[in-house]
Amino acid sequence: MKRKILVILALCSAYMLSAQVAMTVDFDKRGTAIAPTHYGIFYEDINHSADGGLYAELIRNRSFEDAVEYPYHWNLLCDKANGYIELVRWGQLNKSQKQCLKVELRDVASNHSGTATLLNEGYWGINAVKGQEYTYSFWAKQSGYAGNIKVSLTSADGKTKYGSVMATEKVKGGWIKYSGKIRCTGNDAQARFALTFNTKGKVFLDMVSLFPPTYKDRPNGMRKDLMERLLAMKPGFMRFPGGCFVEGENIEGHITQWHWKESVGPVEERKPYYNVWRYWNTNGLGFHEYLQLAEDLGAEPLYVTSVGVWHGGFAPHDSIEYYVQDVLDAIEYANGDATTKYGAMRIANGHPEPFNLKMIEIGNENYQQNAKDNSDHYPERYIQFYNAIKAKYPDMKIVANVEALGTDTPSWRNNHPVEIVDEHYFRSPRWFVDRYNHYDGYNRKGPKVYSGEYAVTREFGMNGNLQSAIGEAVYLMGTERNSDVVQMTSYAPLFKNENEARWNPDLIHFNSSETFVTPSYYTQTLMSNNRGDYNVSVTMKNNAYPEKSTKKYSISHSFVYGGKSDSGKSSIQDMQSAFVASDGHDIKMYFEKKDSMNFCVWHLGADGNHRLNLEQHRNGNVSTLTYRWRPLENGKHYDARVEVNRGHVKCFLNDELQREVDLYPNSWIYQSASVSADGKTGYLKIANPSDYPTDVKVMIKGMAAKKNCSAHLIRLTSANALDENSMSDKDRVKPVDMGEMKINAGTLIINVPANSLNIIKLKLK
Repeated sequence: MKRKILVILALCSAYMLSAQVAMTVDFDKRGTAIAPTHYGIFYEDINHSADGGLYAELIRNRSFEDAVEYPYHWNLLCDKANGYIELVRWGQLNKSQKQCLKVELRDVASNHSGTATLLNEGYWGINAVKGQEYTYSFWAKQSGYAGNIKVSLTSADGKTKYGSVMATEKVKGGWIKYSGKIRCTGNDAQARFALTFNTKGKVFLDMVSLFPPTYKDRPNGMRKDLMERLLAMKPGFMRFPGGCFVEGENIEGHITQWHWKESVGPVEERKPYYNVWRYWNTNGLGFHEYLQLAEDLGAEPLYVTSVGVWHGGFAPHDSIEYYVQDVLDAIEYANGDATTKYGAMRIANGHPEPFNLKMIEIGNENYQQNAKDNSDHYPERYIQFYNAIKAKYPDMKIVANVEALGTDTPSWRNNHPVEIVDEHYFRSPRWFVDRYNHYDGYNRKGPKVYSGEYAVTREFGMNGNLQSAIGEAVYLMGTERNSDVVQMTSYAPLFKNENEARWNPDLIHFNSSETFVTPSYYTQTLMSNNRGDYNVSVTMKNNAYPEKSTKKYSISHSFVYGGKSDSGKSSIQDMQSAFVASDGHDIKMYFEKKDSMNFCVWHLGADGNHRLNLEQHRNGNVSTLTYRWRPLENGKHYDARVEVNRGHVKCFLNDELQREVDLYPNSWIYQSASVSADGKTGYLKIANPSDYPTDVKVMIKGMAAKKNCSAHLIRLTSANALDENSMSDKDRVKPVDMGEMKINAGTLIINVPANSLNIIKLKLK
């Protein structure tokens, strides 16, 4: 195929630096109220967020249900004894537990010198801490066993003991629960839990448990250090339990859906199951614990209910009475009194007062354009839930789904009543920066917005870099400025066990003994901890982005997709101002070249021929400005064209406009400002997502300017926009307290570094 490349270049480029940015903030001119629920958290058991994470249980496969072939995560060490272990499916502890473990010893040496030790590895090691007291429990029964059971914390090889106690002198009769405490005598992040047997016979075990000290010393409670990370965020609400976790999946004919009624009551009676993220869930962190967790965090609970749709299938929309009744029962459990069935159950489970559940979300990502995307007759499902809930609980706030895939402008496409819609965005840093003004023109008569899942998921590095955090900060400032529309926001996901990640990036990383947080965590924390009650008036001058192209040109390229290339491949170093490289399958149209590290490219056939990507390369960093899901057809002729007009880019395929975007942001810095209800405290947040530092002159107006007000600065930045944290370098990017700032005659000068979030807290009275 003969290829034609036409490049028309006109005008020269000029890049100018802007003057000092001037900002006027009037703390007396109040605007829209900012709800206490504006910043919250989204909790889903993904990446072992619960089991092996926040839920403090240290034993893995505690109920022996994880497999039918072998008791995974357990092994038996014999010393002068002959023993073996076997899963059995008879004589179980109860109906919820389908299996238990038989430990059988034969030919034990005399004088009880022979032993068999059953070891559990925990979730990639058990963190043994010297001086710390651990609570153990297990259920056991015996057949011909007359010995003792010793409970220990040991090294991985079982040779070093970090504390031992005798569970009981003799194992007796049928199923009995044994419990006690072990005081640890050493430090070992890879320790094991051990049960040691010393005579011949059979012992049957189930629901083996070990807990470290938990937050507020709650039984069946939460891991302290991870709770501290959540508490520092000061969330206004907590959405739970998912996510895809709510929907479930059809795995070999079995629907892996979470059912709240199977997650309450005594833990030994809770049914474990294989969850949608492909690992076993103990249900130890159940509906009651979720509600208790929200209460402990001082957060409003937001419960997400299934609409009878799962990954790979659904219940007919006219046959979902079970799901409708199920959410009504859940509300009754949370809020009902002793005269109600489920309210009485909550009281029996240890919480006499109602949890005061006020918000319900109907489904998760179940209102897509395509029914194959976990969607089937969502409006018909939604209205059944809405009517039933409102009939019984008229004050309940109900959150609805809108498109979560394939669009930047999700919409409520039916006439049913709606209060608030849940928008999900996983995009690039630049995308979030460009959405600063997104809600400025939002229809104020439409439904309110909950940005329920958002995160930079492109160009984030390994764990989540500074650039991602600053882009998210700009987006959040836009939501805060439009708090009359956007009433709630939450990042997703929240947690990640370093040993088994199903999703990246995440806010809080951990292993058995350590944690670190990403720059995005600091963004969420700083934004939430420095929220006023009302937006205030802000005006800006000289806030033009310092880099702007004045060039006007176009690039065109004709090709047959998959055809033999006759131009060969070309390197970035060889390219001129505009350039096309193609091998017949991967077509790249380069433009806006400044040097080999700074240029733009329209990438056709990207991501294995799934997308059309418009990318910007800046100092070696790649940013996807916009994209479209559109595979190219093999053997089909295409005419591709890129038009550039002073930084505004239009991309055409066969004369059809595919995407358009401004290469350079309209603004240099971004801001939001608010004041407390009593007028005593003001908050000014300034983000600079560019590579250029600047000075910002802030003129304070209103009564605050007449008082001797003071200001305090906290800053999140680093030497490089691509810097990120890790377990070996936890503090590469972290907020720095810059101290007090001088205010002269109502004027504050702030040096704003490149790639930074700046939080200024002002005492106004």
